[in-house]
Amino acid sequence: MANPQQYLEWHGQQWRVVVFIPRNLQGILGRTRFKQTLGTSDLKEANERKWAVVTRMKAVIAQARRAASSNDPREAEALQARLHADDEGTQYWLHDRAEKIAATEGREAATAFFNLASGKTTPLDHYTDAFLSFKANYRLKSQGDFKRVLRWLGDWLKAEHHAATLEAVTRKTAGQFIENSLCVGRSAIRQRPI
Repeated sequence: MANPQQYLEWHGQQWRVVVFIPRNLQGILGRTRFKQTLGTSDLKEANERKWAVVTRMKAVIAQARRAASSNDPREAEALQARLHADDEGTQYWLHDRAEKIAATEGREAATAFFNLASGKTTPLDHYTDAFLSFKANYRLKSQGDFKRVLRWLGDWLKAEHHAATLEAVTRKTAGQFIENSLCVGRSAIRQRPI
């Protein structure tokens, strides 16, 4: 039987949600746990309300995990800044950081950093694990194939001077990628539509 007080803590005269942050992500998030009051003293009602809050908190932890595991230091910096987008002073810091990047690397790199950090764009592989876990019946080989093709798409987008973001993939760019990358080696007869 599940613990009825899982993720709950009695505080003052009401229940609140508490989700502990893994130690390796505490520096990125700037805290050891998330807390949010549920505004009720009834345990049954608190149990009904808590799941939406827990889901939101765990999504932030998952974003921090993605930021920590990024191989690109600029992307990791932008994803960490994205976690603190609502904090006071973050937008000023983002603007100043983008200006410094523009001075050293150019306006295009600064715009890409600012858009990623402010949440206007999303890395191509940002939701890969969530997507694959949503469809739990994918075999490991299929999951590996999906990740491999997604990596090929990211490399192709960069080679074609597109941003490797979800927003950059339109029907047109997806069609070009399939035509240029995935149809290689097929005979001209098999490439033609029937």
